[in-house]
Amino acid sequence: MQDKFPNVRENIFLSNNDGTLIDSERVVDFPILTFNSGPNNSLIGASELCRDEVVTSEDGPDYKNALVLDIGGTTSDIAALVDGFPRPASSYVYVAGVRTNFRMPDTISAGLGGGSYVKFDS
Repeated sequence: MQDKFPNVRENIFLSNNDGTLIDSERVVDFPILTFNSGPNNSLIGASELCRDEVVTSEDGPDYKNALVLDIGGTTSDIAALVDGFPRPASSYVYVAGVRTNFRMPDTISAGLGGGSYVKFDS
């Protein structure tokens, strides 16, 4: 990746499907590891916003639960924050009808985003 961006002297990191960071060299070899990073980044941002609403009790912090809707260019994705953390998907996730085993939040996607056209037949 450094050969494509010679003026960048630092490592380039991207967001992984599960919210962790991934080195750009690894992304070049495994781009599939980043396909759900957009909605996941929305969850991380929403989690930070929820932290402002923390109620502290004797048992420690109590984060609000939330549903997060990420409206992208082609899809809308909804996921849940439970105690301030994205609810993880089960042991497998279906991607385009294919059963996979990715660590990622439990997300429901609909093919309706900001760039979508909706036509109603009369």
